[in-house]
Amino acid sequence: MIMPETYFWISFMLYMLTVIIGVVIPGIVLFRTGKVFLEYHFANMPSWVSPINKTLLTGYYLLTGGYTFWNLTGWPEINNLNVLLETISINTGQIILFLGVFHLFNVMLLSIINNRNQFINQ
Repeated sequence: MIMPETYFWISFMLYMLTVIIGVVIPGIVLFRTGKVFLEYHFANMPSWVSPINKTLLTGYYLLTGGYTFWNLTGWPEINNLNVLLETISINTGQIILFLGVFHLFNVMLLSIINNRNQFINQ
């Protein structure tokens, strides 16, 4: 029989592994591909593209890291495999949903800024 502390450490390691893979890799991809999006939206201010892209990546990692560790505070006692898988699945799903909402908010905000800049330049 596996001790409950062992289930906790297994779930913690699996959770951190899935979060690292699910956060760092999309962060790198969004940083690289987002530069093209930013260059389009800030065509008249090219010197802003790199600092904004780096700021978005930093904010992405800080918010995601904070949310990831904040999620750990609400974990139930893990004493069997079913609870372990359920806990990891729910918390990983919450982080992915959080990231999707965060990404949509950033895209909408940048589109609003771009529309405002086009209106001002007319």
